[in-house]
Amino acid sequence: VSSLWSNAGSGNTLGGFALLADGSIAGTAFASGALNKHLCSSPLDGNPETIYALTLDATSFSAGTGTDSATPATTTFENMTLNLTNGSHLDALAGGALTFRNCTINMSGASYIANAGSLVFDGCTINLLDGASYISSTGGTVTIDGTAIDGGAASSPAVARSSAAIRLSGGTCTVGGTAACTVSNVKNTSTSSPGEVFNVSGSTTLDLDAVTITNCNSTGVRGSGGGSVLYLDAATATVNLRGADISGCGTTDASQYYNAPIAVNAGTFNMTGGSIHDNFGSHGGAITLTSAAAVASITGGTLSGNTCHYDGGALFMASNSSATVGGTA
Repeated sequence: VSSLWSNAGSGNTLGGFALLADGSIAGTAFASGALNKHLCSSPLDGNPETIYALTLDATSFSAGTGTDSATPATTTFENMTLNLTNGSHLDALAGGALTFRNCTINMSGASYIANAGSLVFDGCTINLLDGASYISSTGGTVTIDGTAIDGGAASSPAVARSSAAIRLSGGTCTVGGTAACTVSNVKNTSTSSPGEVFNVSGSTTLDLDAVTITNCNSTGVRGSGGGSVLYLDAATATVNLRGADISGCGTTDASQYYNAPIAVNAGTFNMTGGSIHDNFGSHGGAITLTSAAAVASITGGTLSGNTCHYDGGALFMASNSSATVGGTA
């Protein structure tokens, strides 16, 4: 197994695991190498609809550079249930590519999936089963298509997070660019860490296209601002909402300040399509701009039915922030 994962072969020979039954790997680190790797269900009955489960316990996989600097080594997980637990992590290193296709990914025990190269989720279901598991990217590209992300806030017992589910500090991330996605049931109870779904900083571009976001809420009392869906906090970062539908998100706690589904502390938020409707916040039922470094351009899409405890029914602007508003508000 380890020889397939490490660079023990020659050329670009494919290494892979075929699951013939449910299985598990514990306490193992699979290093990056120049080979492509493919892990998938391969049932003996020949039925492509048979899905097996692979549980990774305190185990890591890394995808690194390929046989030359221009060719990434691609690691693909396909047609399986993947259970990550006990600090397990999957990493796309700079120059590497990590792809999940038709997978159910259950994350618990402070597990994470990290990217500095290329990360793709295609036709997946991602269940965040504890408040400490997450997805992050420090560079490269993240592509999420045809994927459902559930934060567990509607489960019993409910999952409560202390930090964002998706943390972006560099590169580009596109959600729903070619196939519709959903994000739901993400709840943050932290009093200091803003951004329940997306926390965007650094030199990052986030594009929100065909994605429906519902029931993402915050209950932690904080005075410096927060976003129950998005917190944007870098002058070099940009978020483009082009087709997303956001509803039923926000905070019902009147003691929170500068909290809305979309909170911009620094950076640029562009809305050219989509809809932010029937949400609730403390300042701004849809969008809050909390500082002079916050910029919003709303030239398309719809803002409707949003309410708040204090000021700004849909949009709140503070501290010399700036906004251009068009579309339907």
